[in-house]
Amino acid sequence: MYLLLISLSEHFPPLTPLSPSSLSCQLCQRIFPMMSTGAVAIARVDGQVSLVQVVKASESSSHLSVLKYTYFGERSFLSNITSSAPSRIHTRDIIETLPASVQPSGDMLTLSNDVFALYIDRATANQSALEEKYQKAMASGGILLPHAAKILR
Repeated sequence: MYLLLISLSEHFPPLTPLSPSSLSCQLCQRIFPMMSTGAVAIARVDGQVSLVQVVKASESSSHLSVLKYTYFGERSFLSNITSSAPSRIHTRDIIETLPASVQPSGDMLTLSNDVFALYIDRATANQSALEEKYQKAMASGGILLPHAAKILR
């Protein structure tokens, strides 16, 4: 953790943490300062990589209220505004902030080819990491399957 702070100190002013948890929050706030209301980003929501738009950002909190977009096809995403309330995520769940030119048109968000490729790359990396964690847990005995599932394997 200290090596990370030393390398970042060249680019960011010194942090004044109150506790270890607030340290990570302050660090996230410094790395993603562009997370204002209306910003669009790639984020981890409920364990899945999704496109989100910030509905409410607070400088005093490390959490954001976001509107989640679901893949619809042909680089298009639909908002989930009618099916659910905005999700609340931590700033460290933001994977990448998209350019300000990426904005929804009504309830639909259409990405350019390069931004869509970035989204696919981040989603694939997240899926690979989850599968690797699952395989390690299975190998170490951290996950036990019920007897019926063992027979089907």
